[in-house]
Amino acid sequence: LSVLLAILAAATLLAPSAAAEPPFRLPDYVTDNAGVLNDKQLNDVQKAVDRLYNDRHVRLWVVYVDSFAPQGAMGWATNTRTVSDLTDSDAILAIATKDRSYAFLVPSAAAGGSSTKVDNIRRDQIEPALRTNDWTGAAVNAANGLATTGSTGSGAGLSLVPLLIIGAVILLLVMRLRGERMPRGRKVWTAFFGMGLLNNVIPFSLIVAGQQHIASGVASILNASTPLFTVVLAHFLTNDERMTGGKFAGVVIGGLGVAVMIGTDAIRHLGVGIVAQAMGVAGAAAYAFAGIYGRRFRAMGISPMSTATGQVIASSLIMLPLVM
Repeated sequence: LSVLLAILAAATLLAPSAAAEPPFRLPDYVTDNAGVLNDKQLNDVQKAVDRLYNDRHVRLWVVYVDSFAPQGAMGWATNTRTVSDLTDSDAILAIATKDRSYAFLVPSAAAGGSSTKVDNIRRDQIEPALRTNDWTGAAVNAANGLATTGSTGSGAGLSLVPLLIIGAVILLLVMRLRGERMPRGRKVWTAFFGMGLLNNVIPFSLIVAGQQHIASGVASILNASTPLFTVVLAHFLTNDERMTGGKFAGVVIGGLGVAVMIGTDAIRHLGVGIVAQAMGVAGAAAYAFAGIYGRRFRAMGISPMSTATGQVIASSLIMLPLVM
């Protein structure tokens, strides 16, 4: 009897947990491996997903499992996106019913370029349903919320180009009213194009591309690292902006303050989607380089208004081919 009990105990310890499920390739738009939906509820979710695609050509993949363990929700959903070959037109809502955890990943293209609206869907539509174990309502609300985020397009980055052009025209008009003229000369305009790349084109492109795969809160934390980069780079690239202990401590404390205001949930997502987060960090570094690079305009005798106008014109000219 003791031998039998030992064998049973060993089998219990060695058996894999039925609740834990690793990331997998999604077989359909609605996958209920947790068994929480009946036929009618499954049909309701499928109808909402189909309506979303018919309205906006955005695909929402909904998956229910018991547990994401040992991974977190964001990591599990990100890995499932990868193995399922999902694109920028694919959103995923992953729900672990026993963990009471979820992830809602929506690329910028699928969100109509608005990460704020996606955050609102999480807070106002998905989470209240999950709080009452309304597994069907969470998915239906997610689909309906995405249906109202706007039409899909070529991405938020490209939509900035018309804004840059409009901004350039407005700045030129303001300069004309103030009686100022744009400076001429190859050296000056080379500097304008360099500033446009560092302060607009590069960070806009990197941050928008990265935000298609990470939450807006994480992107905000990464973007808040710009002052830290500025302090470090200025120490090495300038003669009069040496780093001090007080400067460094102030920037670090400020960054931590931003993270606290955004929330601990966003902090837990740091490290998920490394490439996308690296884009956000690189964008912040570009802004820091721009701040240092822009110091030359004062030495060249160019006014702040001319500098702003010149860099916006240069940025528009660089990005204009992307929308043609």
